Amino acid sequence: MYKTNVRLLILVFIGFLVISPCLVRAEDHLSFKQVPITGSLNEFCNALFKNGFEQNTQVSIPSKDKTTTAYLKGQFASDSCDLMVFATKRSRTVWKASMSLPIKDDWQTLYYKYFLLKSELKKKFGAGESNEFFIKPYTDGDLNEMFALKHKKCTYITSWKVSSGTVLLEISREGRITVSFEDALNTALKDSEEKNV
Repeated sequence: MYKTNVRLLILVFIGFLVISPCLVRAEDHLSFKQVPITGSLNEFCNALFKNGFEQNTQVSIPSKDKTTTAYLKGQFASDSCDLMVFATKRSRTVWKASMSLPIKDDWQTLYYKYFLLKSELKKKFGAGESNEFFIKPYTDGDLNEMFALKHKKCTYITSWKVSSGTVLLEISREGRITVSFEDALNTALKDSEEKNV
């Protein structure tokens, strides 16, 4: 009787070890607006629709991307935003959400919003790694910041690498603040699917 219970306990333990990697919880995934970046493209978008996002009908999706990309619009950090959601090609699992605020043509607004978002993201993810600089002859305060930005003479980017993924904040060449949320587990799935095509 004792040997049978020990064997049963060992079998249950081995079974747990075998299936535990398959039991991935939502907490293991990076989130966007408290929605874990996982599941199908439709499931993820439906969760965002409940948070006030809607389909962005002003964007035409190339036919090759219709099953792996969604374009939404909504609110982020008290601003209207565009959101692109990316899914893997084979399993159609969401792996990335990339948000863009409206284009601005003045440096002070971009600069202020960048550092405001950086401060908020820092509270959640820690210090991050920043690259914020101008290439000579341009400097912050010379009134040529937007020209420098558009001509790749200015970089403002901060990234956070955490166990659940990577968050990237930047001022884009177009004069937009963008924040990308890339889930670690599903990025690995995407890479695996691309290698096994």
